[in-house]
Amino acid sequence: MHKYWRRFTFAALIALLALTACTPKGTPQLDDELVAQAVATLSAKFTAEAQAQPADGDQPAESPQASDTAASPTSTFTPSPASLGGKVWSDLCSAAAGPPTPAGCVDTGGGVYAANGVLETGEPSFENVLVELGAGACPSSGLATTMTDSDGLYSFSGLTAGTYCVSIDPLDTNNESILIPGGWTYPDSSGATTVTVAAGEDRTDVNFGWDFQFD
Repeated sequence: MHKYWRRFTFAALIALLALTACTPKGTPQLDDELVAQAVATLSAKFTAEAQAQPADGDQPAESPQASDTAASPTSTFTPSPASLGGKVWSDLCSAAAGPPTPAGCVDTGGGVYAANGVLETGEPSFENVLVELGAGACPSSGLATTMTDSDGLYSFSGLTAGTYCVSIDPLDTNNESILIPGGWTYPDSSGATTVTVAAGEDRTDVNFGWDFQFD
């Protein structure tokens, strides 16, 4: 602001000198009315100019800027569903006496042989066996059931990540006529196994081997 008043003072002196130069020689005084008009005009001019400019060191206020990036909508992560399944197969063991141990068998002692619990090429499967699914570790059931297909395969899909119990009851009214007599050789003799699946995982190795007594 001070620099404009300095300019105003300087301009006013120039105007006074100009008026003095225009005064007839011998006239001792300036015309008061002309001087007042010149000063008023210069004052109004420089006051308006000073008000239109920011003060020394000041910066003009910046208008708020819109955000460069619009707010992104909040996304909700949905884990992919998991699935599990496997095969129910007939675990074969030849009835021939050893030694040596017959193919597909293990010696349980005393010359008694049982199926080896290994899914081997050519071994048949069981169709229409009822398989049960339960939440949490075994023993557990009641969450879902399914039936094996013509290849002995079954599957539970649309599962959340977690731990489940897969089991087959050979004495169930649906299974008894298919499996009895005999016993489980895989994964163990209980006919139940605990399985944990991660989000999006597709397990297909939850198999069950059954040693049918008259094979």
